[in-house]
Amino acid sequence: MDFSIRAANVEDCKDIARMLVSRHTKIGYALYFYSYSTWSGRAVYMLDLYVMPEFRGKGIGKALMSKVAQLGLAAGCNQLNFTVLNWNKPSLDFYISQGSVDITASMGFHCMRCDGEALQHLAQP
Repeated sequence: MDFSIRAANVEDCKDIARMLVSRHTKIGYALYFYSYSTWSGRAVYMLDLYVMPEFRGKGIGKALMSKVAQLGLAAGCNQLNFTVLNWNKPSLDFYISQGSVDITASMGFHCMRCDGEALQHLAQP
């Protein structure tokens, strides 16, 4: 399959939303940002990796994840972090096949969130 990967622009936001509900010329995306770990230094965090269902299994997810890894290494990052839902076994299997390690048990991390009223309360001095 022939495809290309490029940096996103503001105009892509509407296409990403449309991608979730209809067929479009853009067939996948990876959202990421740079972060810093006090233990291991600069890192890249992949917030989302999505390939439209009819294009899965064609190497597009691998290419997108590889591009994020390339960009991270070029920016001086030494790790790629992301989360995956525990019920999403196909994605878990894919990430593990790419050399990723599930650190939930070994490192003892919990994914935490503060939102809504709790966030409003936390923001009070």
